[in-house]
Amino acid sequence: MPDKAGKLADSAAKGADKLGKQVKQGGDSALVKVSTVWHVEETVTSLRSDPDWVSLQKIPDHTRNALLAIEDHDFYKHGALDYVGIARAAFANLKAGEVQQGGSTLTQQMVKNVFLSSEQTFTRKAEEAILATRVEQKYSKDEILEIYFNTTYFGAGAYGIRDAAKKYFGKEPARLTLPESAMLAAMPYAPSALNPYENPVGCAKRVRLVLKEMLKYGYIGNTECEDALSRGVTLKNGRTLLLE
Repeated sequence: MPDKAGKLADSAAKGADKLGKQVKQGGDSALVKVSTVWHVEETVTSLRSDPDWVSLQKIPDHTRNALLAIEDHDFYKHGALDYVGIARAAFANLKAGEVQQGGSTLTQQMVKNVFLSSEQTFTRKAEEAILATRVEQKYSKDEILEIYFNTTYFGAGAYGIRDAAKKYFGKEPARLTLPESAMLAAMPYAPSALNPYENPVGCAKRVRLVLKEMLKYGYIGNTECEDALSRGVTLKNGRTLLLE
């Protein structure tokens, strides 16, 4: 949705500019008081007023678990930063010979999406770490997960879980099946490259990984995993992503 994309982009631009100036000026006190309190609360309140906002209670457990399994399975156990996770991701990627896992927590990803720009600099990473820490002091894990689902880009012009569920499957989030949930959980990793309408093979590969990670961490059993793989994912246009 262009309006939602514009709102998120504007929020990130303002937040990044404000934080960047304060970091350069050494204004830690101002950064904490202004940017991580006033700006964060103001932005979250504004986003929650969106009529398309979906409460966490209306997002199926398997949808939440799919995201946690592939992006941050220890989300409810660690703080805003996960140093063990960074090391684990580096080892897993080295072993696989490709990038399969990231080291950023869901809180860091949410902060980057909502409050900061996407530039990869030491200053921005420092801003991200500071903001992520303050966000976890202000909001519960459930609230952060809810914000993530409602603000993340899922590809094909879809921002937020409701827009994505309608864009890909023509349904409300509450009706998402396990394989559909796995596909949506796969998208934040590379939303443009994994667009199922344009790259069904690449998308299916990532969906299989999501399901395997769900099995690995105990979110689903063997029967559920095998059933999801055999069913595949049927998109709104009738195309089916084959997962076997």
